Amino acid sequence: MRTVAVSERKNTLNTMTELADQRVQLIDSFIKDAKETLRIYADAPEIKKMLVDTENESTAAAAQEFTENYAEQIDNLEGIYASELSTLVRTHNNSKVVGMITRSDPDSANKLVQSMLDAEDGICNNGIVRSPASGIPIVSLYKLISNEDENYIGFAGLGLKADSLFKNDIPSLKSVENASYMIISVSSHMYIFDGDPDAVDKKVTNDSLLSLCSDLNGTDASAKGNMKYTDENGRHIAAYSYMPEYGMLVMLEGTTRSIFPFG
Repeated sequence: MRTVAVSERKNTLNTMTELADQRVQLIDSFIKDAKETLRIYADAPEIKKMLVDTENESTAAAAQEFTENYAEQIDNLEGIYASELSTLVRTHNNSKVVGMITRSDPDSANKLVQSMLDAEDGICNNGIVRSPASGIPIVSLYKLISNEDENYIGFAGLGLKADSLFKNDIPSLKSVENASYMIISVSSHMYIFDGDPDAVDKKVTNDSLLSLCSDLNGTDASAKGNMKYTDENGRHIAAYSYMPEYGMLVMLEGTTRSIFPFG
C-alpha cells in the first residue's frame, strides 16, 4: 500500500506542476497579445496626428472615432487611450475620461515616463494588477509615442480584464480537482489572486511563502518546484512556477489532506 501511495503522490505532484506551467503559458500568451494590441494602437496615424497637434478639433475627432472603433474589436477591454506626457488624456474608449489627468503628481507622471523609457521592448508592463476602478485583475501596459523626428509626444495605455486567467478550472482528476490557483507578486508580497475574487490588496503573511518570494524577487531566471507550508487551515502542498519578467509567482495548491487523501 505504501508503494502505491508514494506513486500516487508523485503522479499528483507532477500533474500539479504541469497545470501550473500551463497557467504560466496562458498568462504569457495573454500579455504578449495585449502588447501587440497596444503597439498597433500607439502606431496608428490617427493617434500620432492628434498628439502632434492636440488643439486641432478635426484630428482629435478622428482619433476619438478610431479609438472607439478599435476598442470594439478588443476582448476583455477595461480601457484604451492616448495621453500627453503630462498624463492628460486626449482620447479614450470612454469619451467621458477625455480631459482627465490620470497622474496629477509630476513625480508620478515622470516615473511612468521613465518606466516606459526603461522597458526593453518599448512597452512598460506592470504585469497583472488590481484595477483601481473595478477591483478586478487587469493587465496594465503603456507605450511611448514619438513623432517623425523621434521626439516623444505622448503615450498610449491599455488595460485588459484578466480575471479569466484565474478561474479555478481545474481538470476533474483525482485529488487535483481539490486544488486552487494563487498568483503572488514577489516584490510587494501581495496576492494578485488567491481564490477569492473579492479579496483586494491582501498581504501574504505565511513565513514559508514570504521566504520563497524573497528568494525569487529580483532574479532573472524562471523557477519552478514543489513546496509544503502550514497555515491556520492545516498543512498545504503546492506546485509553483515563477515568471521573472512580471515578478509573479503562479501556484497551484491545496491542503495535504485534500490533495493526498490516499495516505
